[in-house]
Amino acid sequence: MDKRLLRILFQVSLLLLIPARYCLASSVDVKLLTPQEKWVLDQVESGKIADLKERFAGDFASRRLSAPFVEKLLSGGFKNLAIQRSGVQIANAVIVGQLDLKYAEINHFIGMVGCVFENSVDLQNSQFKKPLDFTNCIFRGPVTFEEMKVEGDVVFNNAVFEDEVAWTAATINGKFYAERTQFRCENKEAIFNGIKVTYSVFLNDAKFHGPVNFILAQMGRHLLANGAVFSNPGKSADFKNIKVGMSVYLKGATFKSPVTFKSSEVGEYFRANGISLLHQKPAVFANMKIGQKAIFDLQDVKCDLDLSYSNFYDLEIEEIFDDAKKGHKKISIPKLTLTGSVINRDLMVGHIKIGNLELNNLQVKGVAKLNDIDVINSANFRYSSFQTLDFQNVVWPEREKGENFRKVYLNELTYNSLNINKPEEADYDSKDFEAIKDFVEASPFNTQSYMQMEALFKRIGRESWSKEVFIHMHDRELAEKMPWWDLRRWLEWFFWGRIAGYGRAPFRVFFLSLVLIILGAYLFDPEHMVEKRSTEGKKYKVLVMRFFISLDRFLPIDLGLARHWDTKVGSFFIWFYYHFLKIIGWILIPIALASIYSQLK
Repeated sequence: MDKRLLRILFQVSLLLLIPARYCLASSVDVKLLTPQEKWVLDQVESGKIADLKERFAGDFASRRLSAPFVEKLLSGGFKNLAIQRSGVQIANAVIVGQLDLKYAEINHFIGMVGCVFENSVDLQNSQFKKPLDFTNCIFRGPVTFEEMKVEGDVVFNNAVFEDEVAWTAATINGKFYAERTQFRCENKEAIFNGIKVTYSVFLNDAKFHGPVNFILAQMGRHLLANGAVFSNPGKSADFKNIKVGMSVYLKGATFKSPVTFKSSEVGEYFRANGISLLHQKPAVFANMKIGQKAIFDLQDVKCDLDLSYSNFYDLEIEEIFDDAKKGHKKISIPKLTLTGSVINRDLMVGHIKIGNLELNNLQVKGVAKLNDIDVINSANFRYSSFQTLDFQNVVWPEREKGENFRKVYLNELTYNSLNINKPEEADYDSKDFEAIKDFVEASPFNTQSYMQMEALFKRIGRESWSKEVFIHMHDRELAEKMPWWDLRRWLEWFFWGRIAGYGRAPFRVFFLSLVLIILGAYLFDPEHMVEKRSTEGKKYKVLVMRFFISLDRFLPIDLGLARHWDTKVGSFFIWFYYHFLKIIGWILIPIALASIYSQLK
């Protein structure tokens, strides 16, 4: 036979043998499968759910599937297996061995409901073109979904993670469900840092026994953790720098762990209704930016609450309303901090006890209402700005022992309106004046506090109240500057304060001066002039002469009359008054001029 023909026949025989080898290998693989695995393949090919508990009743051993089999099945490794549109759905299986699907690309729906994964699961950098469902699953080993991408929803409802689990930088173009899920490992994190979810994350009634890391997580719509429990006092629940497109819901959530939402951004609402903060470390909600309303209706609090340097549209902090709690003691917050925050409309703080209230450098552009509040130690309003500041049934700290003030600091506080127990729409009356004045005067002295109060009373047309406030301010300023035994204090208090109203009552100086001059006119008889001045017996001329003698003595300029009056005649009282009038004139005239200048200024 021709050598060329032999070569062609040999090549053809090789081509015929190749498919036979693959068919043989494939038949060997199938023969190596367990009955459970073969049955799963049949169910999948039929488009049915492979529920091993239903088909292989009994203990876990009768429902085992090997991890390599599951890897091959999920990743489409069975070439002759036609996966239906319903995808791969396995229920109540026990997966034995390390499940490794790193970098896998899976194009069909995966449902592993009620399955137990005895060893580690690794889906790092895998890509799923359809949704994933791990409802009711138990993961006994470490699980990683780092940088996984899923086109659709991911469901872990009622799942149990007994070791570390990580979704670092995972991308889910759908919703993420982990409702009633338990993260049982106390020492290893449940890691969600950098996760990106197109729609919402559902953690309702989830239980976290160890640390939780949501740093830099992004959710397009909502984060819902109603009823979630973070139970490990030694590990933190860290939600720093998260971004939520619409709202965060924490209704009834319990934080036995330290919690922080520092520097988070929420597009619309932050609702923490019935929240419990049970750790001793501060609960940190600082540097947050909330597009609409933030609500902290508190159920139980053991720690400081820090909302400093945040930006809210509206903010509400109060004890959660409960009809069953009527007559009970208010909950207490050791320290409430809103330092440096901006509230673009209204602030409401109500029905709680606060150890230390820090509202310094706070800006509220609408109404700031403190209702039914007990402040135990101190309140700090320094450098804050309010449109309307409304106190209703507020109990302030007791006055310091040996001092006349309490620890309520008002330095550089500004407001357009201040109400203390005043009904809405009611006009200001004398009770309101006394309440506002007492509030300021019971605080450490600061001139700005009085100036703000004075400006308020001017705006509402109470000029007499504003003058009284001005006088009280300078009285306290004197008391602050000089000790009680300093004579200068009492001279200034009497002449500049009581007589001239610190420049606000020049009419008092003129009235007193006129009285003194008239008294002098009564005492200084023209008959005692050294150089007689003719009055031609006219009574009015005598009166005019008396007046001008007294006026000449009172004024610091010489009119040429008083120096010609004989002081040696008359009583000692007249002699004394003659010299007294000169001295008092030198005092009252500059005071009058200073009062006029202050009014013009």
